[in-house]
Amino acid sequence: MYDEEEELEIKVKVCEICGEETERLTACRMCGVNFCDECGYPEKNLCFDCGDEVDEGLEDEADETLVESSEMDED
Repeated sequence: MYDEEEELEIKVKVCEICGEETERLTACRMCGVNFCDECGYPEKNLCFDCGDEVDEGLEDEADETLVESSEMDED
């Protein structure tokens, strides 16, 4: 975008997920997509897709740990 009055080029930041213009973009640390605050977890640098995958992976690890500990209790 170009502002004729100030003769400055203004770079518009567009979220690669929702396509909306935004003041701030965050790059996902897993897939590299630039997302707005509404399309991810900026505090974790993860888009929703990658953040949800990480959460599911942590849940799976927790389930495996519970199974292992319950097996030890039975012995």
